[in-house]
Amino acid sequence: YLKAREIQRENTAPYIPEQNSRVERDNRTIIECT
Repeated sequence: YLKAREIQRENTAPYIPEQNSRVERDNRTIIECT
């Protein structure tokens, strides 16, 4: 499923905002598109 949609899985440490910046950016992009 992920490969078919060109989605890369990335593991990060929980509760560390510095590592979650990529996710935050992606989520903001998704929200802005809706």
